[in-house]
Amino acid sequence: ARSSIISLYSPPIDINMSSIDLDSQFQSRMVYNDLTKKFSKYIKNSGSDFLVVDLLMERLSLFKYKNSYFTRSNEYLKSNLNLKAEEVNRIEIETGLWFKKANSFIKDLNNYGQEKVVLHKVFLKESYRDKKGEIQKFENLIGIRLINSLLAGYYNYLEQNLKKINVIDLTNQFVPDEGHRWGLAPYHFEKGYYYKFMENINSVVQKEM
Repeated sequence: ARSSIISLYSPPIDINMSSIDLDSQFQSRMVYNDLTKKFSKYIKNSGSDFLVVDLLMERLSLFKYKNSYFTRSNEYLKSNLNLKAEEVNRIEIETGLWFKKANSFIKDLNNYGQEKVVLHKVFLKESYRDKKGEIQKFENLIGIRLINSLLAGYYNYLEQNLKKINVIDLTNQFVPDEGHRWGLAPYHFEKGYYYKFMENINSVVQKEM
């Protein structure tokens, strides 16, 4: 969770969990796992029945640290870690780097079992519903469209190389909600989105079990 694929498959960074200064144990663990690259080990030994994948974290920039990369997450920025790392804007990242790391991700998902993977295709929305129920436009439309263009290519690459995965795409059915519990964002949807998503998850589980 909360890791870019480039980060997941970069060399691990030596860090102690105790040095991460966050109130939430969950958030601390997410930062720790992103830096120490635990996913590949986890997926090889996972006893989970299904894995849900979305690429929303690919909207974020990265930090380059020595010969590695890690995700520029809000949790990392709040953690008081002071790694001397260089920020790399998502749009400026070498194009082939993501696909190279994605090939390792695809290999791990193949070994895990494609039929047990759910690809949740989430994109940033250009419009949202305000607290009066009216549809409004987000301001940063150029940025939203740039990220969505990247996400479309990334999702397509996974689908082309993982033919048997389950895909959930609710992109055109719902809009973000200004009253969302975590605040307004192009990916914080109205409640109906999450109900529909769970219906789709239940359908996948019933089909595959």
